[in-house]
Amino acid sequence: MDKKYNNKNDGFSLMEIIVVIFIIALFSGSLFANYKQGNNTNKLIIEANILASNIRLAQNNTLGAVKYGTSTPSGGWGIHIDLASDNNSYYVFANKNYESDGSLGYDFGESIIGSGGRVIDMDGEIKIASTSVGNILDISFVPPDPDTIIYDGTATYTEAVIMLETKEGISRRIKISSFGLIETLR
Repeated sequence: MDKKYNNKNDGFSLMEIIVVIFIIALFSGSLFANYKQGNNTNKLIIEANILASNIRLAQNNTLGAVKYGTSTPSGGWGIHIDLASDNNSYYVFANKNYESDGSLGYDFGESIIGSGGRVIDMDGEIKIASTSVGNILDISFVPPDPDTIIYDGTATYTEAVIMLETKEGISRRIKISSFGLIETLR
């Protein structure tokens, strides 16, 4: 039997391998570039949902007559945002001075953590960019109904919009109406 060996080299040329590596690197680079933006978008969605949930928490605390320390706050519960001092955090507070001085908004000492208040620090990549009513926004739910009071320190409003934003400029809005409706919008 006569065996013939084929000397033909089967395989890929160096040029074909370089082209394939280039294509893989191009796809990987585009995926990596979009990953960080997608990650920040997810963080934004999560923070917007957490803020909306905390507003609902204040509303539910009012409906449930949840105590602040040892007593139920006469003015219910609320959310306080002060963009002039910090655009990366907000407070869940008990409006305990409502009956005594008619306070519609946050007063110092109404968000003590051990008594039931909360200070929420958002992810460093996300900030509260603006509110539709100005730098100060207090959303209070006054029992027994609860009535929703949207207050900027000087006047009340029928609705407010809170704008959250990433460093890349991607934003989400939370809309609150005086009827107590809380929506998360694009």
